[in-house]
Amino acid sequence: MVTRRSGLALLLSILGFGASGRARADDGRLASSPFPYPVWKVAGADALATWGRLKAVGDGYPFIVGPPDSAELVAEAAELNGGTTASVLAAAAVLNFPRAMMDRHIVELREAAAEFGETYDETSRVGTWPARVNPNRAGELTRDVLTGDPHPEVLIVVLPTPDPAEAIAMLRYGGWNACPPPEVHAAAFRSWGERFGFEPVCVGPDIVEGRVTRRPADRESALALARELFAYSPDIVDQGTDDIATLAAILMVSDWWFFWWD
Repeated sequence: MVTRRSGLALLLSILGFGASGRARADDGRLASSPFPYPVWKVAGADALATWGRLKAVGDGYPFIVGPPDSAELVAEAAELNGGTTASVLAAAAVLNFPRAMMDRHIVELREAAAEFGETYDETSRVGTWPARVNPNRAGELTRDVLTGDPHPEVLIVVLPTPDPAEAIAMLRYGGWNACPPPEVHAAAFRSWGERFGFEPVCVGPDIVEGRVTRRPADRESALALARELFAYSPDIVDQGTDDIATLAAILMVSDWWFFWWD
């Protein structure tokens, strides 16, 4: 008879972990890395499956941080931004998310239009509902952007918390180019987790990706969400879908969210 304890040990062994629930020494864990946290090195083709195994073990929250050069840039964020995990979470807690972020984005769009002597009209950005769209492809950070082939190796960092909002705060991620500051990411991960079952998976120097368990139920709610995601990551529309309606349609058929900042 297989007991609960022996069954768990067998499952962990199949998943690539020892009976203690911790990864074996030969499974790709690095002795040194750019992060002060445990890091695994895996083939890009295996990264999503390994992320799932690491998350299931429950020793912390994992982020795929891309190939080693990308991982180093992500690791540098904590030093560049300064502060502490607590200070980021405190700022996130008082942030009126997503309203404050969306209001700021509207101001930026109006200012950009005014530079060309124009008036910003949101209806011009909404567009028309497309006849057909494809779901987002999972794990863009695990692949070469030019060839689409999996990277030979990517790193996965495991933060010592089960909470993805706290995990991203530990990295003090963001605050460069158009990428929002750390507190916005923490607030976003918490809010989206509560509303859509969002689980961030990939965090690169210019990319965030994750999966959701609850899609928007209708076009109205999808358009509202698309406006929110557009404010968080303008490039997914400006250099991606071209209009908000297409993004909304994608959100209705996709369990994977993709963000990037040029």
